[in-house]
Amino acid sequence: MEENNMNQGYGEGGGQPNEGCQNGGYINAGQPNDNYQNNSYQNSSYSGNNYQNSGYQNTYQPYNNTQPYQNGQLELEEPVKISEWVLSLVLLMIPCVNIIMMFVWAFSSTEKKSKSNFFKAYLIFFAISMAFVVLIWFAIIFFTAAMLS
Repeated sequence: MEENNMNQGYGEGGGQPNEGCQNGGYINAGQPNDNYQNNSYQNSSYSGNNYQNSGYQNTYQPYNNTQPYQNGQLELEEPVKISEWVLSLVLLMIPCVNIIMMFVWAFSSTEKKSKSNFFKAYLIFFAISMAFVVLIWFAIIFFTAAMLS
């Protein structure tokens, strides 16, 4: 019956080595395995020494970010602060000032690029929304005039 057991010698019971494992596997529960030092996993190409001695060490170049924007590329700008966004949103709540400030922030050369791009997109969305509202007003006026005549 013990020969048919799949876990024979797995560390419990018989004390025989597990023949399915390389270099002896588990011998007995509670006893150290002397073959562990000669384990194929320790001597494989995954260990640090063998990986460093492989042919990849000459082709690998570490990432060096000391000069990230060379050859005329722009440097990263400072992000817009939360206080600037809060002030922008408060100014957008004031009628007439909101439209003027959207144009100022969108096309000013002193504004940060991210804020300028946001307000350019906001103006495009605003123009589409206003065109839709005007279209609905004309439709309502047209249908009202048709119903009254």
